[in-house]
Amino acid sequence: MGAETPTREPRRACMITVVHQPFDVRIFHKQARTLAQSGWDVTLIAPSDRPAQEVDGVRILGLPRAPRWRRPLNWLRALRLALRHRADVYHIHDPELLLIAPLIRVWAGRPLIYDAHEILSRNVRLKEWLPAVVRPWLGYLAGLGEGLLSRATSAVICVTGPQFELYERIRGRPPILLVRNYPWRDYHGDATAVKREPVVIFVGGLTGARGVTVLLQAFASVAAQVSSAQLWLVGPAEPPSYETLMRERLVESGLTGVVKLFGRVPFPQVRELLSQSAVGVVTYLPLGDYSQSLPTKLFEYMATGLPCVCSNIPLWADIVEQAACGLIVDPTDASAVAEAIIHLLEHPEEAAEMGRRGREAFLAHYTWEQEGEKLVALYQQLAGGQRQQGGESSSSVR
Repeated sequence: MGAETPTREPRRACMITVVHQPFDVRIFHKQARTLAQSGWDVTLIAPSDRPAQEVDGVRILGLPRAPRWRRPLNWLRALRLALRHRADVYHIHDPELLLIAPLIRVWAGRPLIYDAHEILSRNVRLKEWLPAVVRPWLGYLAGLGEGLLSRATSAVICVTGPQFELYERIRGRPPILLVRNYPWRDYHGDATAVKREPVVIFVGGLTGARGVTVLLQAFASVAAQVSSAQLWLVGPAEPPSYETLMRERLVESGLTGVVKLFGRVPFPQVRELLSQSAVGVVTYLPLGDYSQSLPTKLFEYMATGLPCVCSNIPLWADIVEQAACGLIVDPTDASAVAEAIIHLLEHPEEAAEMGRRGREAFLAHYTWEQEGEKLVALYQQLAGGQRQQGGESSSSVR
């Protein structure tokens, strides 16, 4: 008998975050699971109540949950776990982890990806826990530091076109790749039937900057016009004290019986709540980096066949108007938000047609599968496999 061909062990990937929870939609549900399904041995290091677990082929190593001021201790814990893992490719998801990026590159001797989830210099200006007077300066310094420290990485992943273009201007930067945060093609199902209950839904972190305060003002008018209407707010309040403010507003406006605060909800349950709703709302105010970002909830609404009420932020409005899948409003105008919601609730056939068009546009242009292929190709290239095929990259990844 001839000699048996040795079985090649799968390449190993190690993702690290000290900010996000382990089942973050982008990090775990999209990226980590996509890599595992492509044959990679994937380890995710993230804050968790469990020291270790394996879910959907992804090994999760837990870090202690820590307040912001103690997170540097988790940088060191994550570094130790990451080096022990001996991965072929490392992947960090927080700007603050750029401070230990040189240590990972030198001590591990392996490629390192930085996933820039947002335009940091603009997003810092929305941090309410920072004194307002210093936010612009801290935002500038954070953006400058991000650009400098990213040079220690092998590649940078961006999530939007404007962010990609901004990174292209950084002198001495590593190669960059655009991997958008779209939903899966089939995950949300085909929920394009007319909804029976007049439920309006907002999914994501609840903040004033994301238009929630204005939405609550608007919904007082909605409830007065459409007596059976309900508003579901699905996500955690940021900061937690904002929930107290919301509940006070609900009592003052008499909306406690029609507005439901769900808090943080596991991602599979979000899908069920979307499928029960009639209208999706994404009315962020034009602050920070929102004007240059793409809210995942918009595409989740489209994937679920929900018509949307959307901010008149040009980047978002172009998508909604091209698909004819919703109504565009001034997010600072509670009357305009209310009028748009009422129109969709009172014209269910028109709303259902918008939802159908949104679903079609999503399937044609905005699915995660095409983005996941670019991610896997980047990993293969960095690990010495096939060279990257397709996608948008400003230069070959080394």
